This record gives sequence, C-alpha cells and structure tokens, in this order.
Amino acid sequence: MKQDIALEEVWPLINPMMLYARHLGLKGKIHELIAAGDKRAIELRETVKRIEDEILEKNLLVAKTAWQFVRAARLDGSILP
Repeated sequence: MKQDIALEEVWPLINPMMLYARHLGLKGKIHELIAAGDKRAIELRETVKRIEDEILEKNLLVAKTAWQFVRAARLDGSILP
C-alpha cells in the first residue's frame, strides 16, 4: 500500500460526471452548465472547491492506493500494437 500521494494529484482524477451527477444530483454536464451560467452548477462547483481547499489546508484526508498486475493475452497469442 502506497500512502505518499499528494491530494493535488488526486483531484484531477475524479470523474466530474460521477461526482456532480451521480453523487451530488446535478443534471447535465458540469462544465457546460457553468459555461451557460447555471446558478445551481456554479454554486455547487464553488462548494466543492471550498471543501477541497479545506481538506488540503487542514490535511483531513490521506490518499492511499493499491494495485495489482494481471496477466493479459489475446486468444491468438499476439500483442496489440
């Protein structure tokens, strides 16, 4: 288990559709809604940004990763280019 991952590196990896649509209930694409001036989307993005900043400032989370290498092969034995 690796524990020395900076949260600043994790934020860009978060899927915005999953965060805003699935978890926070926003209908539509966050970037398009913000560009169109959607008040709810703008407020939601500002709230998420404030939470991110507080987490970083107060060191409230620690990122951890786990990985595994899995053998992969094609049926005909070739490797994809």
